[in-house]
Amino acid sequence: MSNQQTDAATPTFNEFPPTPYEAWRKAIDKVLKGAPFEKRLITKTYEDIDLQPMYRQEDIEGLPHLDGLPGFAPYLRATTPMGYAVSSWDVAQEMPYSTPAAFNTALKADLERGQNAVNIVLDRPTLAGVDADQAEADDVGKGGLSISSVADLAAALDGVDLEKTPIFIQASTSALTFTALLAALLKQQGKSLAKIRGAIGMDPLGQPGSRRPPAARSGRHLRGDGAACDLG
Repeated sequence: MSNQQTDAATPTFNEFPPTPYEAWRKAIDKVLKGAPFEKRLITKTYEDIDLQPMYRQEDIEGLPHLDGLPGFAPYLRATTPMGYAVSSWDVAQEMPYSTPAAFNTALKADLERGQNAVNIVLDRPTLAGVDADQAEADDVGKGGLSISSVADLAAALDGVDLEKTPIFIQASTSALTFTALLAALLKQQGKSLAKIRGAIGMDPLGQPGSRRPPAARSGRHLRGDGAACDLG
């Protein structure tokens, strides 16, 4: 009985004969009905890399560092020997709420259900460094959370221990301003900025291309497209 249970729990797939690539490709071409394989099933990335629909053993022949180990240079398999087995992945989904109160309610609910980090996406005025009462009404809350003060940020993060909960903020050109808001909030709470984990993302080239209120664009543009202020 125990052997039968073991066999049932450990499928070997021996009943499925191996299928050569040529047979698979022939079947795919039939499904495509004349459509070009390269255009339908090969995806090109921004880095001009072709992503194939399927990879085989021969595709990795000659690639460097295949025998590399986690925690050792060039760190292709994580920067620590035990990887996520010791430090698990952070779960931080984006939440489409525009007000601090609604955001906080949703955040607390998600933290009770498995989320373990905060991911804040900001609305247009906040990204542009404009207070909600000075921005165009239609822009407030559009695309993300509206934050104009330390009080707003405190309301959005009420009940969240930032020394234990990583925080990730997509702040664009307002990265410096938002870092100052976060630092002020932590000071009010008596917490140490040195104990905060996460990042404040910044994309100084992306935000000017989007529609935004005609605000003064003072020295908030940091160098480096897609840079981030690492919090820990």
